[in-house]
Formats: sequence, structure tokens, C-alpha cells
Amino acid sequence: DAFLGMLWDGAGEAQIDLQPESAFLTELNGRPFPKDIYWVGIAGTGSPVDLLNIQNNSRLSQTSLGQSVGKLQKTFPELFKGTGDGVVSTDSLHCAEMNAVYYVEANHRNMVRDPSGTPPAIEIIKDVLSRK
Repeated sequence: DAFLGMLWDGAGEAQIDLQPESAFLTELNGRPFPKDIYWVGIAGTGSPVDLLNIQNNSRLSQTSLGQSVGKLQKTFPELFKGTGDGVVSTDSLHCAEMNAVYYVEANHRNMVRDPSGTPPAIEIIKDVLSRK
């Protein structure tokens, strides 16, 4: 569900703008950082896909998903590294200006949207917004 939801959640427009060294990020990173902003990062650590599990599972490896792993790995590298939420790596979150980083056990989609309960990032967001 998490994997298919990621594919159905828009047409992937952000994929182009958020590539390292894209025109958008180059222009954005060229701007001076606002000094009066308290900047918080929330990283998911629940990557929904285990590449080794797909490769080692003979049933899965014979499906179209198993046969497409190479293409998927090039398109969504963080999905298979297990170092983040399945889309964004935890390493890419950090920068010198960041005031705090929080980690939640969630994939990219259910960090802020979880039909089974309160998404794990929501309480952090509420706490940070309530500070003066």
C-alpha cells in the first residue's frame, strides 16, 4: 500500500525539482538563509521496501515488480537504501542552519497522513508551533 500510494500521490513533479543540482535547488540554495526562522527537520525511518527481500524472494523476483527493481532503484534510490522514509534519506535532511532534527518510524506518506491514527510527525509539528 505504501509503495503504490507513493506512485499514485501526484505525477512525481517534485522529482525533477528536488534532484541534486536541479535548477530549482540551485536557485533556492543561492538565496541567503533567513536568520529569524527556527528550522526543524522531521525524518522518517520506515522505508517500506527492502530491496534484498525482493531480490531474494523467488516469487517476487519473477513478478513485474521484481523484474523492474533496477529501473525503480534508479528512479527512487532512497526507496531501497533503507536510510530514510523510502523517498528521502535521513542524510539529506541535515544542514548547518537546522535547529533540531526529529526521527519518526514512518514512511514518506504516513509521516503526516495515517488513516489508522495520529501520524507520528503531527505531535512534533504541534509542539514546535506552540513554542514562542
